[in-house]
Amino acid sequence: MVNSQPFKELGGSKPANQLPSSEPFGRPPGPFGEPSPQEYQAGELVMLGQGLYRVKAVESLSINFHMGLQGTIATGSSGTTLVIDIDETDAVFGSTTNGFQLPAGTKILCGAQGFNNPNQTLTLASRAEFGRAVGTVTVSNTATNGKLLTIISADGTSKAYLAAAAEDLTTNPCKFKSSGSKQLVAESIVNCINDVEGGHGGKIKAELDLTGTNPSIRLVQLIPGTDGNTTITTNEANIAVSSFTGGKVGTINATTVESLVRPVGEEVTVLFLPSATFNGGSSYLLDKRTFGILESPDSRKIIYDVTWGISMHPKYIGADGDSTNAGIAGFDLEDSTTQSQHIEAGGAADVIDNNGSAFRLDGTGSHQDTSADTYDNITIGLSGHGAGGYGYGFGTAFNGMTSPKIRVFQPRGKVRFAVDQSSGSDDVDKAGWITADETPITSPNPAYRLVTGSGGNDNTLPFFQLLQDIDEDLRDPRILIVGFKYLLSEVSEGEVREMIRRSGRFNYKIIQDPGQMSGFADGVTGPSEGWKSLVQHQRGRKMSFEDYKKATEKITDQSMNMLYGTRSSDAQRRTSDPRRRHRGM
Repeated sequence: MVNSQPFKELGGSKPANQLPSSEPFGRPPGPFGEPSPQEYQAGELVMLGQGLYRVKAVESLSINFHMGLQGTIATGSSGTTLVIDIDETDAVFGSTTNGFQLPAGTKILCGAQGFNNPNQTLTLASRAEFGRAVGTVTVSNTATNGKLLTIISADGTSKAYLAAAAEDLTTNPCKFKSSGSKQLVAESIVNCINDVEGGHGGKIKAELDLTGTNPSIRLVQLIPGTDGNTTITTNEANIAVSSFTGGKVGTINATTVESLVRPVGEEVTVLFLPSATFNGGSSYLLDKRTFGILESPDSRKIIYDVTWGISMHPKYIGADGDSTNAGIAGFDLEDSTTQSQHIEAGGAADVIDNNGSAFRLDGTGSHQDTSADTYDNITIGLSGHGAGGYGYGFGTAFNGMTSPKIRVFQPRGKVRFAVDQSSGSDDVDKAGWITADETPITSPNPAYRLVTGSGGNDNTLPFFQLLQDIDEDLRDPRILIVGFKYLLSEVSEGEVREMIRRSGRFNYKIIQDPGQMSGFADGVTGPSEGWKSLVQHQRGRKMSFEDYKKATEKITDQSMNMLYGTRSSDAQRRTSDPRRRHRGM
């Protein structure tokens, strides 16, 4: 009698704040190829390496495994303040050469991805830095000539920017404009700091934020580490400063939309990867990981038969032909075209200030002096102009899809779907790496089928490893797992005898032994080294029946290639066929 009851042994539903909300969860919207067929039906007999079983129940599954940066919640995290220590072992994440920026809206998955694991998904409320210290300068009014704004970069370069009647980028340090409006003052300070010769250009990046009541300047130390936690000082009453903080190699300091409810020390996955050009390198390798969601808490015999697909991500190109991490223009408003509508003092003519340009134009294109104007700030574009942009509204153009590279280990330590000489290699030019070209998330390729048992102690859970070698930032790189979960029950010896007594035989299907890189011969495949080699080795001496059985029960490499894809050369040898005890009953 087949058990038609649900066969999960789970602990109940989770509250909403513990459910991963990264979109899409499960199968993404879009066209799909034919799904992999359900190979085993409830009630059928199947043979595993451990013996004969009957399929009791079947359940389909569709799950996303998120493959972002691994880390832990660090001390100092509370409320909407989140500090993450990145645990990746690739040297690029411990380098003091450079850092990277995580855009607002990036998702942080707190908690292990698995059955009944409590977790929480957080959203970055603003841009966050990896390893780099951040400071702020806020301008509440115009400045007084002669006042100073002193900033120190991570390498110790200190510059005192002087407020003056006019902006002067030819001096060292540069002079910023003190009059006109608080926005013009802030724009001039940004110009001074970003200047390569008289400012901190190349050491500190200044980013203007006009979304608040007062213009705010976000300062980012481009060299990561604690050396960037320097002071910012000023003697101008209308300029407020916050010194640099958060600089620490391997750490992300962020502000989130949601309040953190998970404890310090818990595992997190950052659903974002910087481009391969991060830190001046050409690629970096994330640590291998597996997912407890395939580690069923069911105490009975569970087998997963799944295929998997790799996420696809958009690739862009600039108008000048540049394809190096072009991204979406205006990402996070950083490249926005900020235009201010000025109301001319004593007149009715409106003029437009385009990004604080030196000349303002009225409605007829004539230059106007608007230094004493009031204004209303409006942001009307999100794209770059000039060589790197397509003009208003079109900073970059969509150029197709790309994906990270994925390598599979099953069992642990053995590379699947890789030629022998490339097994375990991190060389991007060798085989063994799979992209969305081979098995996309929209249509997982059954040629990359995985069969695994439940429970982490049986060493059959697949491990996945991601290689980032493309020059585009990736949001939520992931693997989609689709397939079936089978509940099996072992067939007793008495039941086998009864089936043979009634019909003289019984039919069964074979499930490849999960995680085994070698299996059993079916009496046809022959010895693993081939008949020619076996005959040569045995020439001139007798072969016992026991020697013959051992030779023919080892499956050939070619048969294993057909079952598993290409494999490592150090195949495991097993000489005990579980089907033997059912023969002759």
